[in-house]
Amino acid sequence: MLFRSHFLGGGETVQQLSALERSADEALLADADYRLELARWIGEGQLGTSWMVAKLGELALARLPAGGGMTGRVAEDDAARVQSAPLAGLLSTRADTALAQLHAGEAYLRIALAAESMGLRMQPLSPVLEWQQSRHELATLAGLHERFPQHLFRIGHGEPEPGAHRRRPLGEVLLQA
Repeated sequence: MLFRSHFLGGGETVQQLSALERSADEALLADADYRLELARWIGEGQLGTSWMVAKLGELALARLPAGGGMTGRVAEDDAARVQSAPLAGLLSTRADTALAQLHAGEAYLRIALAAESMGLRMQPLSPVLEWQQSRHELATLAGLHERFPQHLFRIGHGEPEPGAHRRRPLGEVLLQA
């Protein structure tokens, strides 16, 4: 098996995941380069918001000072979302390579489609994996030992998202050899 699934639930574990999400958000949003890249994605509407909300979000994230204020609210909101989830899922691999990450991403998509067909909703929790300190702490929390955390997500019941999702043109994401 190329990946292994782990399910994390229960009050204390969810509290620890929530704290990891908050710490990772704060650390990542303090990095100017990270904030500019995220602002660009938001401005392009990649998070599914309307044009006006996307442009306001891009402006706020790129121009407002890091720490406290808006970035503190983002960290608190994300931590609250993690805390509200009845269950978190984690996909791990034996290796920490680009191919292993690809396989974990493919597995996540299959799991997300199966969950959707059962009326469940999933949301990736990427900041915990993007900041190396919280990624290491997540591996310890999940008892991964010699495995690598690749994809963390919350799962539960929720309303389906209305309307069609914006898709990027294939030419923007296809790598040419």
